[in-house]
Amino acid sequence: MAANTLASLTEAGADPLVLAADTEVATWAEHGGWRVKLEPDSDLNQAASRIPGSAGTWAICHADLPLLDWPDITAALQLLRTGRLVLAPSSDGGTSFLGGTLDSFPFSYGPGSFHRHLAAALSHDPVVIWRLGFALDLDDQSDLAAALRHPRSVLANVAHQ
Repeated sequence: MAANTLASLTEAGADPLVLAADTEVATWAEHGGWRVKLEPDSDLNQAASRIPGSAGTWAICHADLPLLDWPDITAALQLLRTGRLVLAPSSDGGTSFLGGTLDSFPFSYGPGSFHRHLAAALSHDPVVIWRLGFALDLDDQSDLAAALRHPRSVLANVAHQ
């Protein structure tokens, strides 16, 4: 699934940087040819907070999105090119994609993060994008069951094995 996310980002014209919390993930990503930033002692919010300011335009896209494909990423990247802050919610209230050009942003990932991120973004004229590929993230068994049943899922073949 992570490889699919990275391939979708690359196919859409992005140059992904993998934020890895452990060396096993970092090694996997490096062997796949992707750039890696190892963040062993950081949670997601801490690691994400170091991204803005290090590049002109930045985006955080989660790797647990079994329905994601390159047109979803392309749509989000097109909105980023307008200079606006872009947010994509997951169906459970999380934030699957968040990007912009700000030098800093108060990341607040976790349950219900989309509304916290949107509230923090309101003074920056944000745009919300809703796409199927960003909607389903894998947080629990019911998400996995939905992904295994969905014909668009990169996991759909697993359900038939």
